[in-house]
Amino acid sequence: MLEEKLCTLKEIANTYGISLKHAQNEIEHIIKSAHDMYLTIDYAECLACDFMFSNRTRLNKPSRCPECKSERITTPSFQLIIL
Repeated sequence: MLEEKLCTLKEIANTYGISLKHAQNEIEHIIKSAHDMYLTIDYAECLACDFMFSNRTRLNKPSRCPECKSERITTPSFQLIIL
């Protein structure tokens, strides 16, 4: 699934019938252990001020923007690229 298109944690969890936390743990494991592939991340972004959450270490959706305090945040998505 991750090789085909960008997927959010919620899409991954729903597809495999696991919790969001489990899906997040699996993505973190892939980041650490994947040798013949890499993970591209479409980072969360504030829709109000265009702040990009690129320095965020946690993979889940942030609750609000640190710049403008808006809660209109896009969900980060992930895709595996096989080398």
